Amino acid sequence: MIQQETATKCDYNAQELELLSQPVPRYTSYPPVPAWNKEVIQTCVSDSLAYLSKSGDFSALYIHIPFCQKLCWYCGCNTQVQKDTSAAEPYLSALIKEMQIIARNGHININEIHFGGGTPNFLSAQQFHRLFCAIEQNFGLSRKSKISIEADPRTLTELHLETYALNNIKRLSLGVQDFNLEVQKAINRIQPYEMIKTHTESARQRGFDSINFDLIVGLPKQTVESFEETLELALSLKPDRFALFNFAYMPEQRKHMKLIKAEDLPSSETKIQCTLMARNKFIEAGYVEIGLDHFALANDELALAAKKKKLYRNFMGFTVNQSPNVIGIGSSSISETKDYFWQNERELNSYLKNILEDQLPLSGGHHKSEEDQQRAWIIQSLMCNLHMDTREFKEIFHCDPKIIFADSYRKLKTDIPHYLYTGGEGDVLQIHADSKLFSRLIASCFDARSTKSNPMSTSL
Repeated sequence: MIQQETATKCDYNAQELELLSQPVPRYTSYPPVPAWNKEVIQTCVSDSLAYLSKSGDFSALYIHIPFCQKLCWYCGCNTQVQKDTSAAEPYLSALIKEMQIIARNGHININEIHFGGGTPNFLSAQQFHRLFCAIEQNFGLSRKSKISIEADPRTLTELHLETYALNNIKRLSLGVQDFNLEVQKAINRIQPYEMIKTHTESARQRGFDSINFDLIVGLPKQTVESFEETLELALSLKPDRFALFNFAYMPEQRKHMKLIKAEDLPSSETKIQCTLMARNKFIEAGYVEIGLDHFALANDELALAAKKKKLYRNFMGFTVNQSPNVIGIGSSSISETKDYFWQNERELNSYLKNILEDQLPLSGGHHKSEEDQQRAWIIQSLMCNLHMDTREFKEIFHCDPKIIFADSYRKLKTDIPHYLYTGGEGDVLQIHADSKLFSRLIASCFDARSTKSNPMSTSL
């Protein structure tokens, strides 16, 4: 098996390369969204929110801003291209109204907020401040809440950063993707290194204590050599975290991806080399590997949580917050409580119509069975901490996973090479540290549904 210090070489054997090429869900939820049973209605959500309020438990809050000024051809998010921020006014009013509808079910405490998109900084500084005031009015928000925001460097301004800082936002995620000009042209996203450097330095001067760079492997025109230059430039700015995503080319699901020529995409071997090279460079630079695709400096709270095997994951990414509760606001956003998932309408007009009719804009959801919760716990443990302790499982669910999920253990033995993990027979199932690239595949052995039929499944 390839070792960390030689990981820039593609030394995987044929069986391993075949495993890495298999499409597997990203497991931001279990079950994945396409497998949801749709057994959620308005009263289910209202009851779930009322219970959450009565319990006093904390929740994370996700706010979705779907607008972008330009279309990036690689994007798989729910977005709408608009040129002027005035186009966001009806949507902003709807976001505030949705918060008010949720607040009718009781006071919900918030300890984590993430603004995503689309492009959150599509909103003007004034619009954002109005939105943030509405959050404070409708939820229980303390000054200790951890607040993060994604930003498109091309449209980020000093006034944006000043407004975010005034509203106690401490975490900024910049969509870097790739610094190579030819790659940027091939994805319709031109943003030079100096732009990223200026925003990074300005954010630090304004008191942001965590800056994340998103990088993407598998973009058109990308080569091992060009991506190495991107990595060197990115590392020179010493962000606190990196997210290293894999480009999922889905022209049938995302029509605009047809603007990317299939022949311009790097080979699977090139993608693996780029991934392994990035992993090595991050580790050599003092970053700790978090889960499958994130890296953080050793003193970062995610790195410390990973070391203690106390890392968690939700629709917003990795977190130290073990609460399953997430309240999603805005079109396409997803909410989660102990018993339910639900998703808002993706199409903007449908979302606005529901809000105008004074009801939650539900498009579907999932009532979690006890088995769903058990499988989700195992998958999250393996994906986040490369570790699953059957003794802890028994304490929570009062049953033995090796008995109730015997088929999963058999699949693990027959489908996954034994040297990628240990402990299948004992109390602890452990994925080897140098086998992290296989963690999604190993976790998928505990997925009761077909992974290949999931349209959002991807390979490495």
